[in-house]
Amino acid sequence: MTKEWDIKMGVKELLKYAGTVCCLMAAETVVRIQPEIRTVLVSVTDEVPILYDFLWGMIIIAVLQMVPSKKIRCAVYGILYAFLCVFLFSEYIYCRIFGRIYGVYTLQYAGEANDFAGMVWSYFDGASWGLLGILVILGIAGGFFTARFQRLSADWKKNLFYGGFVILFCTAGIRGIPKLFKETANTDQGPITYTYKKTIYTEWIDNKRALCMFGAYEFLARDVHLAFLGKQVSEEDLAAVEAYFSEDHRSKNAMTGALGGGKNLILVLMESIDDWLINEETMPTMCRMMEEGITFPNMYTPIFGGA
Repeated sequence: MTKEWDIKMGVKELLKYAGTVCCLMAAETVVRIQPEIRTVLVSVTDEVPILYDFLWGMIIIAVLQMVPSKKIRCAVYGILYAFLCVFLFSEYIYCRIFGRIYGVYTLQYAGEANDFAGMVWSYFDGASWGLLGILVILGIAGGFFTARFQRLSADWKKNLFYGGFVILFCTAGIRGIPKLFKETANTDQGPITYTYKKTIYTEWIDNKRALCMFGAYEFLARDVHLAFLGKQVSEEDLAAVEAYFSEDHRSKNAMTGALGGGKNLILVLMESIDDWLINEETMPTMCRMMEEGITFPNMYTPIFGGA
C-alpha cells in the first residue's frame, strides 16, 4: 500500500512540474508563432526550439525546487515570469513596429522610446491585448502548479544536489544541440547560409531568424552571453583581413579625376534616419546639396536591417 501511494504521489508531483514547464514553453511558443515574428524557414513543430524551451524550463524548475519556502518559491517564479513576459511581449511589439527583433545592445536606446510613446501605444490593438492576456493566463497557470509541487527531499543538501544535477544535465544538452546542426551547403551560386541553423547560431547576424530557430529563451541567453563575453575572432579571419588590406584594390573608372581642379568633396553619412525625412521642409540644405552636387542612390550598407 505504501509503495502504491508513493508511486501515485510521485506521478502527481511530476505532473505539477510538467505543468509549470508546459506553461513556460507555451508562453514562448505563442509569441514565436505570431505572424509578425514567425518565418517560413522554421515550422511550428520544429524540434530545435521546442527542445531548447524544454531544457530551459527544466533549469527553471530545478532552481525553484531548491527554494526552501513555498512563498519565496512563488515570489521567485512571479519575478522570473514577469521578466520573461515583458521580454516576450516587448519583442512582439518591437517586431510589429520595426519588422525585426531587438538584442541586448538595443536596450541602451530604450530611453528614446519616451519620445515615441504615442506611436508605440497605437500598436496596442485587439491582437496585442489578446496576446498579453494569453501570457498572463499562462503565467497564472504556471504559478498554480509552482505553488503546489513539493520539494524532492526535506534535506536541503539533497535538494541542492538534485537541482544542481538537473541544471548541469540541461546545460550540457543546451551546449550540445548546436553540434547537431547541419553544415552549410555549397551550390554553384555559392554557399546557402541564411537558411541554416548552424550559420545563424555561429554568426548571430539575424535576431529574427535566431529567435524563430532556437526559441526566445535560448535567444535571450545566447544574446546576453555574446553581449558580455563577445564573439571570438579567429586567427584565420584576422589574417584574411590583413591580407586584403595589404593589396592595392584601386582602379580607374568614369568618375576618376572628376573632382580635380580645386573642387571640394563633402561626404554626408546619415545614421538612424529614413529617406522620407529628406524633404524641403525638414532638410532644405540637404536637398539643395543633392540637387547641385552628385548623389549616389545605388549604395550598399553592410548591416542587417536598419534605416
